[in-house]
Amino acid sequence: MTEAMKVGQAMGVVGEVDVDARIAYAARLDDVKTSMLQDFERGRPLEVDPILGAVLELGERYGVETPELRQTYGALRRLVAIPR
Repeated sequence: MTEAMKVGQAMGVVGEVDVDARIAYAARLDDVKTSMLQDFERGRPLEVDPILGAVLELGERYGVETPELRQTYGALRRLVAIPR
């Protein structure tokens, strides 16, 4: 989340997200699953490129390093390549 925020700031997007507050809020939610997890559990295609790939591309374009996002992207790309 912090890397995506840095990409946005490099693009001129104003504002900040309290990452710790967002994580704490998400931890309090009991039965909530992200749409990508729901897609994975249902055997649907994941939106890895439209969601994560877009931020990576913008990070490269604006000179913002995104190592954690790149690692997550790579892991998800490998995961979707495994037949289920």
